[in-house]
Amino acid sequence: MDERCEEVRVNPSTSSLVEFDLSMDVHSRNYNYEFNMMTKQTLITTWKQPPTLDYAVGVLSGDKLHLNPVHAVA
Repeated sequence: MDERCEEVRVNPSTSSLVEFDLSMDVHSRNYNYEFNMMTKQTLITTWKQPPTLDYAVGVLSGDKLHLNPVHAVA
């Protein structure tokens, strides 16, 4: 991959958007010569906010139920 990777860009404000510029292997038997103007491919990550779900974790201690909202999941 090192020989094909031309550039990597990261959005510093969110770090969730990453772009990779890869050179095309024009000597590959899978390369379509009808589109020989294409010498680079850019791969881009996308991030979508998960739907808002109201989850909580509960702990039953004796006759009391303690609920804590879930803000993130690893």
